[in-house]
Amino acid sequence: MAKKTDKNKPVNTKTVPGRRALRFNSIADLAVEIDRIVAADAAGRLGRVGNWSAGRIFGHLAKWIEMSYSGFPFKVSGFMRFIGTTFMKRRMLTKGFPAGVSLPKSALAAIGDYPDMPAADGALRLKKALARLKAGEIPSHPSPLLGPLSLDEWTQLHLRHAELHLSFLHP
Repeated sequence: MAKKTDKNKPVNTKTVPGRRALRFNSIADLAVEIDRIVAADAAGRLGRVGNWSAGRIFGHLAKWIEMSYSGFPFKVSGFMRFIGTTFMKRRMLTKGFPAGVSLPKSALAAIGDYPDMPAADGALRLKKALARLKAGEIPSHPSPLLGPLSLDEWTQLHLRHAELHLSFLHP
């Protein structure tokens, strides 16, 4: 089992050893992993190599899915959007997200914090958000970085996002 990090000493998530390699091909694949993590947490055997608890990660992932429906409370510069739509979109949808990247402080301030919560509560929130995608509800707002996305592209983006964050947890 992976060692749980000390809450008072954040690790550099770009270089922390012990991350898992994950690949979700569907929302169903992700749901299975969510259940594994919740079960391991309930049994007291969930390890983590990152800074966030399972509940906080689930809440973070849910919030980003929810914002794709309700809107994003921040904007990125036209230059960054050009870079995102031209050079990053394909990679992010197929290869995934790099670890250790933080949003600009202005975007973080607009979004607010991701509060810690029990893993089971975060999992319910995340599954509720995922159900909208699974039901075929197309998010109504463009990605701040990647622009307008189809339902399949939104789904792939959210799966890649989940792969990144759940890679720090060891059920």
